[in-house]
Amino acid sequence: MVDKEYQAEWIVRAQKIAHLGIWDQDPVSNKLWWSDETFKIIGLEPQSVAPSFELFLQSVHPDDRNDIIRQTDLSLKSDDNPYNIEYRIILPDESERIIHEEALIERDAKGSPTKITGIIQDITERRRAEEALQLKEEQLRRSQKMESVGILAGGIAHEFNNLLYIISGTAELLLLDARPEDQENLEGIFGATQRGADLVKKLLAFSRKSDYNLYVTSLNAEIRKVMSMLDRVIPRMIDVELDLAENLLSIKSDIGQIEQIVMNLCLNARDAMPEGGMLYIKTENGVIDESFLDKHPGAKSLKTGSCVIMSIADTGCGMDKKTMENIFDPFFTTKDIGKGTGLGLSVIYGIIEGHDGYVLCESEPGSGTTFNIYFPAAEDVQA
Repeated sequence: MVDKEYQAEWIVRAQKIAHLGIWDQDPVSNKLWWSDETFKIIGLEPQSVAPSFELFLQSVHPDDRNDIIRQTDLSLKSDDNPYNIEYRIILPDESERIIHEEALIERDAKGSPTKITGIIQDITERRRAEEALQLKEEQLRRSQKMESVGILAGGIAHEFNNLLYIISGTAELLLLDARPEDQENLEGIFGATQRGADLVKKLLAFSRKSDYNLYVTSLNAEIRKVMSMLDRVIPRMIDVELDLAENLLSIKSDIGQIEQIVMNLCLNARDAMPEGGMLYIKTENGVIDESFLDKHPGAKSLKTGSCVIMSIADTGCGMDKKTMENIFDPFFTTKDIGKGTGLGLSVIYGIIEGHDGYVLCESEPGSGTTFNIYFPAAEDVQA
């Protein structure tokens, strides 16, 4: 038979392990009692001060205080509103924790509260683990979706290319003996097939079935080359800031494809800042480790080791979460009809995957957009 003193010690240990505190309140006198773990959860030394509702509220995040007051009032008035709430607290070191709290209200025959017993639990680590798992699942689903769409796009592109080859070849033959009055129409047909061929190239780039001519190159040099061309299309109300690492490692890349990545992302940034803003382009060396790959299951092409990171950020309109989920899909565009094919970002995605790289996008409405692109380093050679 376990004695009561040892049982009490068990309970204290269990509370500590579960980050679980207990409290009692007399709703008539408003007198409160907190367990030692309750003090610790809100960042106070056990029994260092007299517990009070006001003291407790001081530790709660300002944005969550009204929710707690409202929930308390509702629960005291009726059993139909049980006290069960999550909120944030701010510890003395200014770190933020997530709290789950429940309470049982005892009442007399008239329904008036006579005693309140509650638990308070720090669930920060559990919530962070759940969010990390959800993020992994979302990234994996997105990666699988992109892979399926890529296979479909590649198949369509090959079939479409075969049709275009027949049409363009026939048009060329007819042009040889065409009457003057028919020549313009045939040239129009031929021109349309050329535009179709460009579309096929973009689809093949997205599906990662393009052939790349890979050479050891300097990413910094390619960025500077593109920026010299962009000077004519980036308006003056947009300030461009370059932060290119001096000791940047080289990468193996197809120069033309890298230029297309930089060009497309910079033009997208320009379009997101019609009233002006800042465009930031940064390069740096990095390391891909197992924890990065574990955090980003969609990075199937990346391998552990040295990498080169290119970041292109703007201070434009940004995107909401729903838009972010679709930005790399073929033919998805946020631009007005006739102002975009919806292939720019999907082509970028394919090119990066074709270079065994990975792209991450961060954006919020009104807070701009940042693309972080990871390329494997070319055997630790400095550019």
